[in-house]
Amino acid sequence: MLTTRTSSRSLPVVLCAVLLVWGGPACADPTNPTNPTADPPPPDVTIIPPDDGGTKKDAWDGDYLVDAPGSGGSGPTSATANNSCEKPFDVQGLRYSCEQKCWYDDYGTQPSPGNPVNGHTDGKYYECKFRTILLTVPAVRTRLVPVFEDPWWVGPGGVDPAVLAQQAVASMSLRVAEIGTTGGSPPDGMQIVGIPAWFWAADPGESTTPGVAGVAPITRSASAGGITVTATARLDRTVWSVGDGATVTCAGANAAGTPWRYGYGGQPSPTCGYTYTRTSAGQPNEAYTVTATAYWVVDWSGGGQSGTLTVQRSRSIPKRVGEVQVIVVPNPGGR
Repeated sequence: MLTTRTSSRSLPVVLCAVLLVWGGPACADPTNPTNPTADPPPPDVTIIPPDDGGTKKDAWDGDYLVDAPGSGGSGPTSATANNSCEKPFDVQGLRYSCEQKCWYDDYGTQPSPGNPVNGHTDGKYYECKFRTILLTVPAVRTRLVPVFEDPWWVGPGGVDPAVLAQQAVASMSLRVAEIGTTGGSPPDGMQIVGIPAWFWAADPGESTTPGVAGVAPITRSASAGGITVTATARLDRTVWSVGDGATVTCAGANAAGTPWRYGYGGQPSPTCGYTYTRTSAGQPNEAYTVTATAYWVVDWSGGGQSGTLTVQRSRSIPKRVGEVQVIVVPNPGGR
């Protein structure tokens, strides 16, 4: 058993600041009397310092590397359990959640028919106690820190509505549309410098452009343990990296672009386009790499919870860009 220092109540505040700086989860107020984890007990962890070959050290003291042989995570994750992740190490008395990526325990107040919590009269609440954060200065190492977050609810039978939402999204099979662009098809087509290029979704449909281009939003549901979660996705925007360092964002109703048609000539796209100012000469295979990244916003609700997810996918094609040069030839007859 390791002995760690927890005598100072300022430690959680400092560690909360570290979490925010390093992109960790937000911290709740550690002085809030309703939070039963304001001053959590010290963990029993195994730490490998870089220089002593595996001596156990205080997790709060020094910059150490975590010994991570690990074993499968366990606990409330979803109706279709996914324990393929590995907990980095053991923290005494706590379980590890693969979905939450933290060591957790039961929350202090649990719902019951006579004592509803946030509208729930069944299921169970859990709360994260510790997470690891990766520090990179002055050297790469992992630090175990306490966290103060809102608890999460898991329905009867261990069903987490947030996990069902992920399952509903997966069933949508969202993907980036085939790329449509002026200048002909790669690899032989060529866009001309100074003539506006158009970009669009070449195969609009439910899994590519839901909510735009005349396509209805896509809705899917997932159920388990008597809980059903329904999710609805809309294409929010498409960001085009055009290959010369510039990006073009086509958002909202313009997210799918406008297909070019004969008769439009060299006019700019009304919704999604770009004008190149230099050729792709000198690029790999003499072509720019054009990448379309689609972002869908997914709203979900069910099991007494709701939320919003963002899904991102990318697709790339080569695009050659050349220029037209005019050569003036003298009149052989002198006229």
